[in-house]
Amino acid sequence: MMWNFKSAPKPVRVETGEDLVCDICSETIGTTRTDGSIEIAYMLPCAHTFGSLCILQWLQFSPQHDCPNCRRRMVHDGCGHIIMPHKLSTAPPSISASETPSHCIQCRGEGAVAVALRMEHERLQLQEGALEGLRTHLPRLFGSQAAITSRTVDQRISSLRKGFAVFQERTWRRFEDRERRQRW
Repeated sequence: MMWNFKSAPKPVRVETGEDLVCDICSETIGTTRTDGSIEIAYMLPCAHTFGSLCILQWLQFSPQHDCPNCRRRMVHDGCGHIIMPHKLSTAPPSISASETPSHCIQCRGEGAVAVALRMEHERLQLQEGALEGLRTHLPRLFGSQAAITSRTVDQRISSLRKGFAVFQERTWRRFEDRERRQRW
């Protein structure tokens, strides 16, 4: 794969004129990382900023689901879902832990958004169930002539889950862009 370094984004600069460095991986945000990916600056409600890939992985896999700097817990108390970071360029103002909404956007029951996410999740579950049924029953019916294998079923399920994650993220962000009140 050939990289076009001329079109690579410029490093994010903070008010001091210095490059913004991710506190998790210690690499400059906005430049090509050693693995070839480029992170963008994401901010948490506590106002700490990290690279997008690092903070999303940190929040997902950290047992405490907290900010790597201040250790403030990044979980909605009412529903238990992770508080999603925002792009630094469009992030709402930082808020204290006491001002954080008790439920995430989906769980706050925001009308069409919550319904769309629930319907898409149900669709995902139905598709996964159908694929599991194919994995179980096609070999019984057609023996070695069954075209679908366990591996292709796993690949399709993985693809469906990735598609759902993209749908969920896009739906969430579209709603947040329209929401006029605090968006954390």
